[in-house]
Amino acid sequence: MNRLETMSRFAEPEEVRPVCACDWCGADLYEGEEVYTVNGDTYCEAECVASAYCAKETL
Repeated sequence: MNRLETMSRFAEPEEVRPVCACDWCGADLYEGEEVYTVNGDTYCEAECVASAYCAKETL
């Protein structure tokens, strides 16, 4: 076994690419993450869902 083969255990990990982005804030979403899907749109947090669908009002 040569030196190059023994160093293979220190190889750089593969780059993880996002699957999609939050339709409200644009945050990257990765495989395995829990997301919210409403009417075909994907959101990273409940806060993004609320911001997208709930108008802020002052009484």
